[in-house]
Amino acid sequence: MPLAKKNVIFVYRSGDSDSLTVANKYRSIHDLDSDQLVSISCSNTEVLKNENDFNSEVLNPIKSAISSLTNRTVWAVVLGFNVPGGFHHGQDVIASTSRIARLNHSFDKQVRNYLYDRASFKRFDGTDANFALISTRVDAPTVAICEDMLDKTREFEKQGLANGKFYIDPYSDRFGLEATTYQNDILDFANRELKDTGLNTFSTVFLDPYIDVVLPFAEDDSFVWSWFSDRGSLSFFKNTNAARVFFYNADYDGAFTVRDVNDRRWPSLAIQEGYIATAGAMSNPGFEGLMRPRPFFKTLLEGGTLGEAFLFSATFLDWTINFFGDPLIPVVFPIGRVFI
Repeated sequence: MPLAKKNVIFVYRSGDSDSLTVANKYRSIHDLDSDQLVSISCSNTEVLKNENDFNSEVLNPIKSAISSLTNRTVWAVVLGFNVPGGFHHGQDVIASTSRIARLNHSFDKQVRNYLYDRASFKRFDGTDANFALISTRVDAPTVAICEDMLDKTREFEKQGLANGKFYIDPYSDRFGLEATTYQNDILDFANRELKDTGLNTFSTVFLDPYIDVVLPFAEDDSFVWSWFSDRGSLSFFKNTNAARVFFYNADYDGAFTVRDVNDRRWPSLAIQEGYIATAGAMSNPGFEGLMRPRPFFKTLLEGGTLGEAFLFSATFLDWTINFFGDPLIPVVFPIGRVFI
């Protein structure tokens, strides 16, 4: 059986009324049972000092809570408002969702994800869960913005159809073999497979290898996939009559914080402007560690959920990429064709 609502738990911060409010809103969206809301006694520090602090405040309490759910199989863990988003490990910042995905395994920094872009697609199942769980965050600069994110998630779940424009930016001012490889991955997707979504598209054009060509704005948009300009502004987002589904800008620290309403990193801006899902790095993931569009959209076109798309497009786990949004949401496209 594929991932279902019975397989998810939502983690909130004990004694935090705002965190509980968000947890209850998520519960109402999917009509979850009471035992699927898990309270942990943690600080509201977004990035903890070290692995030990993260284990004691987040990982071990979640692991203990899951072990007590004798009649429930947990495949997905959602970390709620004000739950820590990661921890420092040397020069790196490990993302909470990436570490919690490997909840049942010892920390293995930058471990390769063998679920990444499998040649033969299949939905997430119990065998996959033995290697990694699906883990996401529902967090934002304020509780009101967090609630609005979930309200838009509820609206999209009822509608299901992503019919806005797809904005794609394959070009940056990064150079070298690995940067070229990433650029070519985006170009290959844009030239060969983006049409399978049936969406109208807007793409930047190549000017110069030392110029970071940027998207000028997003209007009537459902998806943005870009790199590398790592800061933006709310003015980038124009009006839209379409559901805003997923925003990703490949850079080095986009997800370091999503709680500062004045911060100009893209994930925080995307959440504030109505996107129901986004992702970003807590610290430099390396070019190979950046998300790839093909496995992400392959998963959605094959009928997978956003949570499955996140996991199947992560090259490494126990690493720096954080995922934001509801893991249970599927996406329907105008054409509905699938990758082969």
